[in-house]
Amino acid sequence: MTIQRAASLALLAASVSAPALAQGQGEIDRVLVTGLKPAGSEAEPGGQLLPNEDGAAAGLPSLGDFLRRNGAAITISEPQGNPFQPELSYRGYSVSGLLGLPQGIAFYQNGARINEGFGDVVNFDLVPEVAIDSVNVLGGANPLFGLNALGGAIAATMKTGFTFEGAAVEASGGSFGRLLTSGEAGWNDGDWGLYAAGSYFEEDGWRDYSPSELVQLFGDVERRFARGRVGMSVTYADSDLNGNGAAPFDLLEARRKSVFTHPDNTQNELLFVQARGDFELSDVLTLETGAYHRRYRQDTLNGDETEAEECEDPAFEDFLCEEDGEGEVLEDLFGEEIEEDDIGDEPFGLFNRSGTDTDSTGATGQLVLRPQSGMLAELTVGAAYDESESDFASSAELGELTSTRSVEGSGVFLGGDEYNTGLVTDSAYWGFYAGAAFDLTERLSVEVSGRYNKADIDLVDQIGTALTGSHEFERFNPAIEATYDFDSGLHVFARYAESNRTPTPAELACADETQPCRFPNAFVADPPLEQVIAKGWEAGIGGDHDAMGGALSWSVTGFTTTNKDDIIFVSSGPIVGSGYFRNAGDTKRQGFESWLRWTGGDWSLGASYSYIDATFEDALTLRADDNPNAGPLGEIAVSPGDRIPLIPLHSGNLNAEWRFIERAAAELNLIATSSRVLRGDEGNDGDRLDGFVRVDAGLSFDVTSKATLFARVENVFDTNYETFGTYGEADEVFLSEAPAASDPRFLTPGMPRAVFVGGRLSF
Repeated sequence: MTIQRAASLALLAASVSAPALAQGQGEIDRVLVTGLKPAGSEAEPGGQLLPNEDGAAAGLPSLGDFLRRNGAAITISEPQGNPFQPELSYRGYSVSGLLGLPQGIAFYQNGARINEGFGDVVNFDLVPEVAIDSVNVLGGANPLFGLNALGGAIAATMKTGFTFEGAAVEASGGSFGRLLTSGEAGWNDGDWGLYAAGSYFEEDGWRDYSPSELVQLFGDVERRFARGRVGMSVTYADSDLNGNGAAPFDLLEARRKSVFTHPDNTQNELLFVQARGDFELSDVLTLETGAYHRRYRQDTLNGDETEAEECEDPAFEDFLCEEDGEGEVLEDLFGEEIEEDDIGDEPFGLFNRSGTDTDSTGATGQLVLRPQSGMLAELTVGAAYDESESDFASSAELGELTSTRSVEGSGVFLGGDEYNTGLVTDSAYWGFYAGAAFDLTERLSVEVSGRYNKADIDLVDQIGTALTGSHEFERFNPAIEATYDFDSGLHVFARYAESNRTPTPAELACADETQPCRFPNAFVADPPLEQVIAKGWEAGIGGDHDAMGGALSWSVTGFTTTNKDDIIFVSSGPIVGSGYFRNAGDTKRQGFESWLRWTGGDWSLGASYSYIDATFEDALTLRADDNPNAGPLGEIAVSPGDRIPLIPLHSGNLNAEWRFIERAAAELNLIATSSRVLRGDEGNDGDRLDGFVRVDAGLSFDVTSKATLFARVENVFDTNYETFGTYGEADEVFLSEAPAASDPRFLTPGMPRAVFVGGRLSF
């Protein structure tokens, strides 16, 4: 056991016996430091507080759906075509559960950062939506969110027995064989609070061979004292997800349910224990602590095409060779040359397998001083430590590609570093931060803050030495913000902040242009990557008013953030989705987000519109083997001003609810985005994904004050749309539905029209 781990476990034990952290109680008006409290009960200037009023959200299966429907400047790409495996983009920065996507958003659950240690990914299937009380979306580079908060942070505050009392059960089902059930219960007696929730989801999927199943459980206990609180929560989740990814354009034109190759299966399991404490040392001084341990296991199984064929060299005519039979003879794990008869009949495929075991431990402690007089309103000083150990292994099994384009394994596993990985990583992150808020006048306040980050990342190759290496990164990030409040409920603010992101272990292990990685299955030697530094300005205006007989809240925020030495994933290599990481010079995201919400009488309205101009700022030459506009060497030219893939220039949503009679309400939801550049087309030379408008509608009826029936129609007009696109070789595999397929675009179709019905019962 390392000294750091011993220290963090000691802090964990101490925090269990310490008074509890106040979560979502609303007694703290400003949130200076987010290591413990990334979400308060009120939205920060320029941020969005999204309450989860209906628990499981009346049939919405995933947290990604909830955020896309309710948040401004949030869009979704679906590389896998599974609702629990989205790539969520906020202000042009991404967060996803898929390796191979550079992450730029810090994600918190009850104050603990849940970006997984190996690739900084966030698995949305492991966050129990039914137990979420609210989600706070905070934009802009911010040092106090720690590493990876280049574009901001998303923070989920979970329910407790003090924020939810009673019990409720909900069940819904419908199209694609979907079944979603959930239940929750909360209780408190003023001193003790208990809360428990669980949900179960299953469906066949709207595409072929795409079933998924998911279990989520959450529990919380809190004890309140005269001068403090103590609490602990436990999250358990187990998922079996099939998302069969992008398919050739011609195949989708012939049959939108079709998949290219399958299976593409991901199984996740999580046990996540958190402790929190809040102790009032005096009337003005508070000690706040938090700690967690996170045990995460992921197994993937991907059926892919392969370029292996019978060797063209007559001397090896009975053996298999790489590169359509023109490359080297393939060898198995024992170094023996592989004979064609050992595999079966052409065409051949690969079963790519991977397994990741990650243990993460972290602790945070901070002192908060709130003087009762003077200009200093709040002073916070704290430290945070996070350690993550990951064990990653991958292998590749040859097999036959069947008539349905699945893979039938042969039991013959390929040898060599290209197809096998054994990697152990140890990452340690220290953060020391301080922030102060000053009330210069009754209306004008200023906040200054800063954080020093230090990261140590060690990689140990378990097969050879190519991946072994040690990497260190450090930086101090400052921030300053000024806010002015008017009598009318109007406020304006301006902010400058910096943040940094260190390369993840997965990125450091896959940064060789000459050997693209087959995510998430194989890594290669690691040329050094520089850390990313984001510097951002933003300013906005917003207000809370009585208007038109109701309550109106609104906000408009302009922003510009420049990343230095940004890390991107370059799509290249023989398999769709393969590629490598590299620094890409400067990139910029600039634009504005706007939203309003109005509630009055029988109506509730919400709307948002965002303009996000995300561009490369330096000239680049990138590999893009499958891009039809690539030059003779398989490269494309990127010019300053070219748009970053998959980030729409325009996006917006509209939500309206009308209670047309006392017991019944109708709901309309509209989601719209403009066109997007395909991944792999960083030079902006090819066709784009079309923009789209999707309309959803719902109806609910209160049978009694405790029982509600509801129905939802998703994609009312059955619009054909795609949210993700890249390039590949459509003619590498025979497609019975589209035998003449040649278009290199690979797209992921959005969900067709679907109908779901259900009910909710409260006690």
